[in-house]
Amino acid sequence: LLAPLLQRPVSVGMDWKIEVWPMQWRLALSGLVNYFAYSLFNPVMFHYHGAAVAGRMGMTLQIVGALQSLAMAWVSARVPSFGVLIARTDYAGLDRLWRRTLLISGLAIAAGVVALDLVVYFQHVMFHAVPALARLHAAHHADPDFDATTGIRFHPAEILLSMFIKYAAIVTLGAPALAVLLFELLLNLTALFNHGNVRLPAALDSALRWVLVTPDMHRIHHSVVEAERNSNYGFCLAVWDRLFGTYTIEPAGGQAALRIGLLEFPDARVSTTLAGLLSIPFQSRHENAVRPQ
Repeated sequence: LLAPLLQRPVSVGMDWKIEVWPMQWRLALSGLVNYFAYSLFNPVMFHYHGAAVAGRMGMTLQIVGALQSLAMAWVSARVPSFGVLIARTDYAGLDRLWRRTLLISGLAIAAGVVALDLVVYFQHVMFHAVPALARLHAAHHADPDFDATTGIRFHPAEILLSMFIKYAAIVTLGAPALAVLLFELLLNLTALFNHGNVRLPAALDSALRWVLVTPDMHRIHHSVVEAERNSNYGFCLAVWDRLFGTYTIEPAGGQAALRIGLLEFPDARVSTTLAGLLSIPFQSRHENAVRPQ
């Protein structure tokens, strides 16, 4: 019985580097990303924001993971059904299954967009909570004005870190490509919108705040007052600030009296020039620039 197992295996002409390695390194990267996503964020949140916030984040990660597992299980379970229906030429049944699959795929895309927006919310919180990251993010908050250009004003190192965080989130969540594309479009459009130097009618602003981050809502986040600056972290969906207790409805002195920027960088040569912005993370005057109390 063991003789066939002990015989020299017959070569099937498989090239390990071409057929095995490309998938193996992706699986290894996915495992590494999953480890950091689920093992790193919670201790950081616990250290800087306490048990309540860390607990909410842990529960959120568990829910997102459960939704991902359910979606993958559903899709994987339907693949054999497609093959059977095609073999039987049951095109009516194939159409019904296709329509159901299309509906679930649409829901998966919507869930992917929402999940990625949640990741960006937590990323934003971390760029305020972790001192090394706060140094980079100070370049964004040092702007003494609040307009659409503020929405694209970030230190190059923060942009690179943000890209890697989003790449890791995409791999971890398994977000559909269309969801990633739609999310990036929404993120960039809403970043320009909620940093706009405009004021919406009060009724419209109040209604929009239940769904989207409005300019008045996000302007509070750019206040020189640290307590106000450490609130309203959302970029696109407004629900996260309400859900995680970081929502501020109005600044203490009202919108008209709201001061923008960082008191640590009053010199316009630092806060409004390219050389100054690039130097902000390395200056010594921002130990408390964007850190929470």
